[in-house]
Amino acid sequence: MLLDYRGDASNDQPVFPSPSRRDRGKPLSDRGLRLMMAEISVSAGIKFSAHFLRHTHATLAKKNGASDFDLQADLGHASPATTAKYIHHVGRVGTYLNLTSQNRI
Repeated sequence: MLLDYRGDASNDQPVFPSPSRRDRGKPLSDRGLRLMMAEISVSAGIKFSAHFLRHTHATLAKKNGASDFDLQADLGHASPATTAKYIHHVGRVGTYLNLTSQNRI
């Protein structure tokens, strides 16, 4: 599905170019990106949004050794408490992992 939005853009063009004739060659707008993510979310039957990607980025960065300070700067947070909300669950074993480790799924 993402490749449908990529179209025939070359490597020097935006990753997600606007599909409209009027904005051809320009990057996809914020609204267009939100609509694309909503369509993917519905099609795939999963939670998928820009905000969800921020949480995913923070979680993966933390799991791979990024400091809280680096994440705070990367996410643009003024307060470390805000960043902590993004990474509070790192290190916990999720329900799926817990059940699969017990061969219950």
